[in-house]
Amino acid sequence: MPSAMSLLRDPAMKNTTDRTWSHPRRYERAHQIEAMDAERDHEGIYRLTALLELPWEHRFGWNLAFYRPFAVPRLAKLLAHTGQIQNQTLKRAHDTGLMMYELFENGLDHPRSREVLRRLNRMHHRWDIEQDDYRYILTTFAVVPTRFTDRYGWRPLIPVERTAIFRFYEELGKRMAISSIPGSYDAMVAYLDDYEAREVQHSSEGEQLTNQTLPFLAARIPGPLKSRAPEIAGLFLDSRMRSALGLPTPRRTTVMALRSALAARRVAIRWQRPSSKPWFTPGMATAAYPTGYHLSELGPPDQ
Repeated sequence: MPSAMSLLRDPAMKNTTDRTWSHPRRYERAHQIEAMDAERDHEGIYRLTALLELPWEHRFGWNLAFYRPFAVPRLAKLLAHTGQIQNQTLKRAHDTGLMMYELFENGLDHPRSREVLRRLNRMHHRWDIEQDDYRYILTTFAVVPTRFTDRYGWRPLIPVERTAIFRFYEELGKRMAISSIPGSYDAMVAYLDDYEAREVQHSSEGEQLTNQTLPFLAARIPGPLKSRAPEIAGLFLDSRMRSALGLPTPRRTTVMALRSALAARRVAIRWQRPSSKPWFTPGMATAAYPTGYHLSELGPPDQ
């Protein structure tokens, strides 16, 4: 019997760069990005890709990246020890995303981004975290959303976008004093895969953290499938990762329903006029911050 992942990637759902059957302006931004320099303009390329061109794909991919450390027992134990996810689940989930989007929107050298980086470094450096683990978390945010977009997005990423993503996270890692950062996107992929082969295994803390945060993944899932969030989360993970997080093997009916939903979405997006307004605005209201947020509110309290 074919696997869930192979069913999702059958020819009917194959990603394509065919630009004929789409809105006349659908690929304008892709042309714009193709003309940019991935080294010099990596922040601008990433901003266009993540906030305008492929926003849903990246948001869902980052949600999947958020779960990866739960599958590493020592990281899951540390996260459980801090109590942030258990005691302030909504705030913790939103804070991670908001801080990253601040960096995407403003660029790493903007005053708001420097404040975000100060807060990120402060909250992480209070704990004894190995450099190997820092590198892993960095590569999950570069690789996991990229892989998800390539497989399930309305279009795959183009080479200049992939290079820009690597450069953005390389620069972010340097500002967080992470050592021995892999030297290319492909090297990040190899590092992530090797790390997970060595470190991923089940723990009670990891399973507990996964169960507590699944509602936030459900928010990204089409309405009729929200109740199947554990299966859908597992569908986008390999069997080793599913086992580590305590997620079920997806039923064939779930796979087929999601395949149909993704196929319909892909067609719909290609025929839509591209948006000219990013979905994210610094200080915006969210479920965790109904009247908007200040940077000083993101992350645990200053100590």
